[in-house]
Amino acid sequence: MKRSLVLFGLGALFAATASAGAQARTTGSGIPVSKDGPAVSTTGSVTTVSPGEVSLTTSFNLAAYANMNEKNIAAHMAAGDSLEIRLAELALSKASSQAVRDYASMLLTAHRAHLADVMEIITDEDVGAEPMANDPEGMRMRQMLTRLQGMPAGASWDAAFVRFQVQHHQNEIDLLTLNIKNVHDDDFEELVEESLKSLASHRDQGRQVASSLGIGL
Repeated sequence: MKRSLVLFGLGALFAATASAGAQARTTGSGIPVSKDGPAVSTTGSVTTVSPGEVSLTTSFNLAAYANMNEKNIAAHMAAGDSLEIRLAELALSKASSQAVRDYASMLLTAHRAHLADVMEIITDEDVGAEPMANDPEGMRMRQMLTRLQGMPAGASWDAAFVRFQVQHHQNEIDLLTLNIKNVHDDDFEELVEESLKSLASHRDQGRQVASSLGIGL
C-alpha cells in the first residue's frame, strides 16, 4: 500500500511539474533536424536512414541537473523508468525491424526491474522522491513518446526510436555521473553505480542495432 501511494504521489507531482517545466524550454533537441524529412535508401537487406527526422522542442541541458539531491535523483529515475517502459511497449507494437523489437524487449525487461529497485529505495530505504521543477530530459522523453505515437511505422520510426535511445542513455549517464556524489544512502549509491553500467550497456546495444540497420547516429 505504501508503495502504491508513493507511485500515485509521484504521478501527480510529475503531471504538476510538466507544465511548470514547459516554461523553461529551450529550442533545439541536440538531434539534427531536417525540414525536408529523412532520406531513406535501401541497399540489399540494409535500410539506410540519414539523420534528421526527429524534432523536439526541448534540448538536453546538463546544467539543469547541477544540484540534484537524493530525492530528486530517485524521482527522476522512477519517472524515467516509467517512460522507458511506455516507449519500449510502443516499439514492440510499431517497430518494423526485428532487431529494434528485440532491443525494445530488452529495454522493457530491464526498466521494469530497475523501476522496482528504485521504488524499493524510495520506500524501504525512506529516501523519498521529489521531482525537479525543471527536468529537461524528462520533458524530452514525454515529447518523444508523443512524437513516436504519431509517426507511421517504418524504417524512419525505427531510426527515430533507436537514435533517441542512444542519446537518452548517454544523457542519463552524464547527469548521474555528475550527481552520484550527492547520494549518501549506501544501497542507493550501489543502485546508481549499477544503473550507470546498465545505461552504458543499453546505449552500446542501441549503437549496435543502429550499425546493423544502417541508421546514422
